[in-house]
Amino acid sequence: MRSSGDLMYHGSIMVMRQLLLETNLNRGLGVQKDVM
Repeated sequence: MRSSGDLMYHGSIMVMRQLLLETNLNRGLGVQKDVM
């Protein structure tokens, strides 16, 4: 079993990676939506 700390760490990495991917995709497409 992994410790809850490990899961939290891994989960945050996955979220950050997803955010970076989405940001790069939007930037690559030329964001047409209004950015906050």
